[in-house]
Amino acid sequence: MGKAALVLALLITFLTITVVNRAQNNSKRANEQHYDHLSTKLAKDLAERGQKLILGQFIESFGDGSGIALNTINHQGGSISLVGAPVIDDEMVTFTVRGAYNGAVHDITSRFRWHGFGLNPLQVKAASVDFNVSSSAILDFQRVTLDDQSILELDDMLYNELALEGDLASNYNISLDYLRDEFYNTLNAHSSGFEIDLIDQTQRDVLDQQNGIFFPDQVAQAINNYLVLNPSGEQIVSNPASIPATFGTGPQKVLRVENGATLVKDLSGTGILMVEGDFVVPQGITVDWQGLVVVVPPAGALNPQIDLQGNVALHGGMVVIHESIPNSGHMDVTNFRDYSGVWTSPFGVDMHQDSYWPWWLYHTHDYTSHEGNSIRFMGPTSADRLHESYVYFYETLQGLSANDDVFLEFYHPSSHGRGILSMELTGQPRTAFPIAAGFHPYISDPNDQYRTQPFKAGDLEHLQVDIKRLPSLQKMWDDTEEPYNNCTLNGAIVGPICVAEEMTRQDALALRLYKKDGASEKRIYESTLYWHRREDEEAAFASMMQEVVDALGSPDYGVDFTIGDSTTIRHDPAAEIILGVMGGVSTTIENVITTNTKWHPYDKNNPITHGKPNGEPCNNGVGIGHGYGNCDHDNGNGNGNGNGNGNGNSK
Repeated sequence: MGKAALVLALLITFLTITVVNRAQNNSKRANEQHYDHLSTKLAKDLAERGQKLILGQFIESFGDGSGIALNTINHQGGSISLVGAPVIDDEMVTFTVRGAYNGAVHDITSRFRWHGFGLNPLQVKAASVDFNVSSSAILDFQRVTLDDQSILELDDMLYNELALEGDLASNYNISLDYLRDEFYNTLNAHSSGFEIDLIDQTQRDVLDQQNGIFFPDQVAQAINNYLVLNPSGEQIVSNPASIPATFGTGPQKVLRVENGATLVKDLSGTGILMVEGDFVVPQGITVDWQGLVVVVPPAGALNPQIDLQGNVALHGGMVVIHESIPNSGHMDVTNFRDYSGVWTSPFGVDMHQDSYWPWWLYHTHDYTSHEGNSIRFMGPTSADRLHESYVYFYETLQGLSANDDVFLEFYHPSSHGRGILSMELTGQPRTAFPIAAGFHPYISDPNDQYRTQPFKAGDLEHLQVDIKRLPSLQKMWDDTEEPYNNCTLNGAIVGPICVAEEMTRQDALALRLYKKDGASEKRIYESTLYWHRREDEEAAFASMMQEVVDALGSPDYGVDFTIGDSTTIRHDPAAEIILGVMGGVSTTIENVITTNTKWHPYDKNNPITHGKPNGEPCNNGVGIGHGYGNCDHDNGNGNGNGNGNGNGNSK
């Protein structure tokens, strides 16, 4: 059985069990309105599963769309089918999948684009790598992805902040070209035909605004998205001796090893193996992994190791992310509110003020030391609103009516901090999505991915931001050499003051809350997050950076990456199905657009029941159908596909 057929069989089995169980439960419900509501939900569930079947085939075909098909699947009154034929054009597929259940119909129309380099089984983000491959190793792939973000961060810190002379390339042989040559020469000395895909800032700026997973940071981000929604989906171990011998047979999809992993026993598994620190497989140890291995040494580790000397078989891919500099400084959080929506002053009018710090109660210096880099804005209970004393978001909502229409917006999402926002509204599933890509398509405004659709203020049950990388926030360091724009208080050298004084927030990331009244939109609240360092923290920062500079001049900087004699890394498209645990988005495909259309069983526009779900007579017709009649809207003649009995003329 082929991979696509196997995936299809598994999904059909799961679908059968799900639909049968739900149908049995539904039959016990006497309330017809509630029953119809459940039917609508089941139709949507069927359509979503059909969408995944099509995407699985798209992945299997490497983006050319060959062989994509879906025969109608019928189960206990429910069905999945394609509406028309998929359209394949320029490595894009456009298709509509229909789910139907008990008269309810749900269509999902999607367009996905293929990005081949997202499937590369080796992806690296690091400033410097000492790469060695044994001639006996088996490398069953031909493309590698290299990302230069760590190089750019290092360059900015050394030459803009420390004012060192020269550049990384001439002083330390560090550049994207050097990194590419290191991999190209090493791989092609092993065997010919390898190609290197380079990801630079221009590509990141574009791809950050899309919701696929295309380069190393986005892969790690997608895993974090999944874990935000499924906190029980990972098993965490901090001692290599505690790593299980097998993994992936239970509900957990991610095995996270803290403090590095020098394996002391064999390991086999399926899913995602995330190692925080060194990853060493000594001789005599066997590793057989189907899926993804992600190695993320801490930023303070200047010379981490990946040493695969044992019997290693990796079917899928490996991602290596090494930040070139430690996380320094901290995250500050400053909030503003103005119920009028007029904002006669940049810090609003509904604030706790004094003459010098007009927003003092709403500002938290070094939020990181208090709560890390995660902010829970909203939760269903007071205990869930963990950080209300820092952000006053719930208090702001309490100033509104529960029925007021509101929406959220990201301001300056390019200063995203590699952050993730999770959100939940009453009666809807919780979503998690990278801030750089805006809000999840399920809740985003169709015309603006950085705004949500309007919702009732009383329906917001959960809202949380998790920042992953401080240097990816806007840098607001005190005692800057260049004065901040449009900031006069305190000599324009104190970052938080200038964020509060300037309406554009000095380009810092802001989460904004608007009240919507017809065509009127009033911004009433915003919370700004930015990378901050005070003057009294400069000495500690200088000492930290001196360690980096000293390491740059020695061999002890960058990742030591060795692939030994008995290692096999094999490109396996089936791993793309496994990676669906990361929120359901493949690492190779970009969701260009997805629209949902749904019909209640009694909706006259319902393409199956045409508003007559139980075989009632059509308008002006004489036939009685048992099942779903296909009625003509003008005169209702005939019973169509409803297994009807009667004298009406079929149309």
